[in-house]
Amino acid sequence: MTSLASLRGMVARNWTLKLSALGIAVLLWFSVRFEARNQQEISSVAVRVDLTDPSWTLADGAVPERVAVRFRGPALELLRLSSDRPVIVVPMSEVTSSDTTLVLQAGWVRFGDRPGVTVEAITPGTMTLRFEPLQRVVLAPALQFSGELPEDLAFVAPPVPTVREFRVAGPRSLTAGLDSIPIMPVNLGEVRQSGAVPVRVDTARISGVDVQPTALEVSFQVEAREERTFQLPAPPFPTPPGIEGIEDYPDSVTVTVSGAASLVRDLAPGALVVVPELPDDLEPDVDVFEVSFRLEGLPTLLRGRVEPVQVRREEP
Repeated sequence: MTSLASLRGMVARNWTLKLSALGIAVLLWFSVRFEARNQQEISSVAVRVDLTDPSWTLADGAVPERVAVRFRGPALELLRLSSDRPVIVVPMSEVTSSDTTLVLQAGWVRFGDRPGVTVEAITPGTMTLRFEPLQRVVLAPALQFSGELPEDLAFVAPPVPTVREFRVAGPRSLTAGLDSIPIMPVNLGEVRQSGAVPVRVDTARISGVDVQPTALEVSFQVEAREERTFQLPAPPFPTPPGIEGIEDYPDSVTVTVSGAASLVRDLAPGALVVVPELPDDLEPDVDVFEVSFRLEGLPTLLRGRVEPVQVRREEP
């Protein structure tokens, strides 16, 4: 009993001082915990460059492209900040050098309206930018096609793009190598009638430059395919060396032309020229050989062929 009374006496003695000490300890503990919760570092914060100088363009991405940012503020606001993903936007209104090193500023960190939140540190604290002169050019489209028109159709006129000029802006190193703007291929096998087909610029092949516009149409004029056959005077035979004469060389040759009906009907046969062609490996002692013909003067959108003929060496 005596020891229990002694214990109670020890507890009761100077109880106000002991209670004060406990309160201070608890306060210190909460202060440390509160301090820890009100600092937060977010890694991999993206760095973007807001370049408004019209004479330059960013040659490469910012180096580094991502940094770590330490924030201080109310715990709840910091918790929300983590989900919002802050970003650093570097303003560049005037470029004075192609290579520029900048100190990252706290005021460039954008994290929305977060009362009480401030930026304490950015790591690393500097970044390097490389700029290249901006070049603007105007280029024509380079149409591309895949497949073939259906056999019963033919072009009346070449396909025509509705946009003839594209405005291109980008680093001089990229624009200098461009002579036209590639267009996504148009599948001719899907053409069924005259009209326009929507297509887009093949931006994957000109990455790094800005092209306007990025969409256009390609207009087609097609008609039913028609075929026409007629006879043309045979050209003089080019007697090869070692052969004195030939037999069975015709007075005329058969020419077949096919294409859009209106173009075939309007074709003037007199505008065509038939040119004979002998085999490259013709032997001087051969008795029978074939003569083929090349057709010249045929309009681009028409197809033509000339039937070959067989001739014999003239008997001595």
